[in-house]
Amino acid sequence: MRARSSLRVSNTEKNSLLKIDNVLREDRGEYMVKAWNRLGEDSTSFLVTVTARPNPPGTPKLNMSFGKSATLSWTAPLDDGGCKIGNYIVEYFRVGWNVWLKAATTRALNTTLHDLIEGSEYKFRVKAENPYGLSEPSGESELLFIPDPKRGITKPKSATRIAGDEKGKPKAGAGGMQVPPRRKTLSPPRPQADASTGMSPKQSPSAKRKPKPQLIDNEQLTHEMSYGTSDHALKMDVRKSPSQSSADLVTKPTIDSSNPKLNLTLVTTTLAPLDNP
Repeated sequence: MRARSSLRVSNTEKNSLLKIDNVLREDRGEYMVKAWNRLGEDSTSFLVTVTARPNPPGTPKLNMSFGKSATLSWTAPLDDGGCKIGNYIVEYFRVGWNVWLKAATTRALNTTLHDLIEGSEYKFRVKAENPYGLSEPSGESELLFIPDPKRGITKPKSATRIAGDEKGKPKAGAGGMQVPPRRKTLSPPRPQADASTGMSPKQSPSAKRKPKPQLIDNEQLTHEMSYGTSDHALKMDVRKSPSQSSADLVTKPTIDSSNPKLNLTLVTTTLAPLDNP
């Protein structure tokens, strides 16, 4: 029985009334009524039954797993709600779907589930049902992994993820402090090969020898047109103008190459007449 503040008794000349506010399962049991007067006393008792939803069943345990099937078992709830348990509802949670779905309904304390998806992880829970409703869900079972040898999935994704997290953690140094990972140095970009020659810019002959503008002296050009190139210039293969300052190039008058003046030297020979013998 709960505290007396939740009980109220009202009396009249002919009867008495007992009222319990917000009745719970703890209020069930045997109640006794006692009456007395100056001539004596008398008492009687009666039973009060409070019905409600059952308590959650025990956490399901994995008894056996073979292929795509799994056998689970659990214990009955501590309180059935004052009525016999009609059904147990088994629910499953597939990792990745993130939702609880109904798997089976049974009256026994065990069941076998079939056609589980290969390469998946499952966990299970159970609810009890009586005429007054469903209980709260039981505790969740351990993860069950269904391997898929055809696709080569032999380890659960959660184990792979945990192993990857362990590898990603920085290692501890000698003093117990974690050593941050070393940064990778970026190497300079490699030069791309020329599509036409198949050579890199460093190896390409065009990259080594860049054409430079040449200044040709008009007087030298006129001299070569008149007398030809000198032997020294042919050997050196040099056709450059003498070093001149920019002021000389501006102030020095240019010779019109379209009408060059040619200096010609004519050599004449006069033959003397021969004397007759």
